[in-house]
Amino acid sequence: MTSRFYSFITYSQLSMLKNQWLGAMTANQLNDEFLENKKVHRKTKAREERLSDSEFEQALKPAYEAMADSMKAMVGWEYYLEQAKQNREKIEPQLQRSQTANSSEVRLASYKDYDKVCLLRLFTSLEHIALWQSFGQHHQGIALELDANHEFFLNKRHKDLPQLFAPITYDDSRPPKPSKTEPFPGLLRRPEHLAYEKEFRLIRPLAAADKMQDGELMLRLPKGLLTGIYVGLECPSQVSEELLKLVQTDLMFKRLPLWHMVVSDTHLRLVPMALNE
Repeated sequence: MTSRFYSFITYSQLSMLKNQWLGAMTANQLNDEFLENKKVHRKTKAREERLSDSEFEQALKPAYEAMADSMKAMVGWEYYLEQAKQNREKIEPQLQRSQTANSSEVRLASYKDYDKVCLLRLFTSLEHIALWQSFGQHHQGIALELDANHEFFLNKRHKDLPQLFAPITYDDSRPPKPSKTEPFPGLLRRPEHLAYEKEFRLIRPLAAADKMQDGELMLRLPKGLLTGIYVGLECPSQVSEELLKLVQTDLMFKRLPLWHMVVSDTHLRLVPMALNE
C-alpha cells in the first residue's frame, strides 16, 4: 500500500484545518449519478449492455473450467483470458446472451442505503491533472498529504464504533445490495474509466463524526496524520501566503512541508515546488 494519501479541501475549509479538523461528507454529497439514478434505462433483449471487465472474465470462467484437464495443463487461465480479450468483439455477444438469460434484475443502489454513514475521499497521487480539475476546484484548491500508516486509517473502530477503510473497485457492473458481509458496495465501486483516480474511502457511522457545525461534518485531525500541504496551480497568491505563515508560526503546523503545484518545463506534468525550504 502507498505510504501517503491526499485529501482535497477548498479555501473555505482552511479555517477548519487550522482548528485541526478534516471535513467529511455524506453519501448524498457525493453527487454520484449511480446512487441518484434519476433516469434509468432498463436492459432488454433487443439491446445488450457491454459487459464490464469483471463480468467478461466471470462469463469466460465456466468455458475454461469445462476444458479437458490435458488442455488446461497446456493453456493456463491467464493465457486463455488474454487471448479471449484480444477477440472480445467476437466472443462478447454470445456471453451477453448467456448472461441475459441467466440474470435477475439488479436492485439499483440508493442514497437511502447509505444515509447513516459519512466518508472521507482519499487519493494515492497528485499527478493527474483531472484530479485537480475535479476535486481540487479546477486547480484553485488545496491538497493535504496524510500518513497512510497512521492509526487514523488502520484502526478498525473509532469512538467505539466500526470504521471501514478500503480502496475503490473500478468496474462497470452494478454493485450488489448492502449485506452484513459487504455493507457499502455502492460506496466502494466506480466506473472502469475512472480507474486512474486510485481512490480510497474512509467510512464511519454518522454517530462517529467528531463534530458537526453549520451543517459540516468534521473528523478530528490527530497529531502526526498531516505530513504536507500542496497548493493548487491556480490558487490565489494570498492563499499561499496564508499557508506559508501557518507553517512558519503555528506550533501545530510548524515546519510542515508546503508545496505549490506548478507545470514542468520539460514534460506535460504537474510537479510540486517547495515554498518553505
